[in-house]
Amino acid sequence: MLSSDYNKLIELVLTKNLPVLLQKAETGLLPLAKTKSEERALPSDLALNVRFSDTSGFLPNNSIDAGENAEMLVTIKNTGKGTGYGTNLEITSDNPKIMIDKSITVGDIQSNETKEIKIPLKAGLDIGDGKAAFQFNLKEKRGYDAKKAAMYVQTARLERPALEIVSTEINDGDTGLAKGNGNGIIESGETIELT
Repeated sequence: MLSSDYNKLIELVLTKNLPVLLQKAETGLLPLAKTKSEERALPSDLALNVRFSDTSGFLPNNSIDAGENAEMLVTIKNTGKGTGYGTNLEITSDNPKIMIDKSITVGDIQSNETKEIKIPLKAGLDIGDGKAAFQFNLKEKRGYDAKKAAMYVQTARLERPALEIVSTEINDGDTGLAKGNGNGIIESGETIELT
């Protein structure tokens, strides 16, 4: 084919068929191939699920006890057709006696991907009885943020022990570690047991 014939063929295709093809594409009758950048531009649909766990604490009772180490378990699911880019989880608490990370970089979350994040927390010894409120806000770089999640967890103050010595007994006989005359009086040269 000569170059002039080739140019005429292209001109014919463009002038006769292009408007028809564009019209079909606009009405959805002719699917257009998507580029990689268009696929990346699809929106994400992020959702949060938050749970509290104190199973590794010294008193696992589903409440934040004074001095206890516990954790928040955050599950993030992307049900959208696009990736969630540059996600960051922000956490706030209304109780200043609870130490928890305020911002956690989660990163990219692919379509149909689920991520679980463990966030450690520690309660101060001076925490009181009541409820602690937590707010979880997952932000996505392009603005496809997840719906905010809230969690309320019971808090329990430290029950201070009331120690009291009720009775004592002196053993200065020949039993156990004691060595003495057995009269119940501490005397020079005796080894006693105090119970």
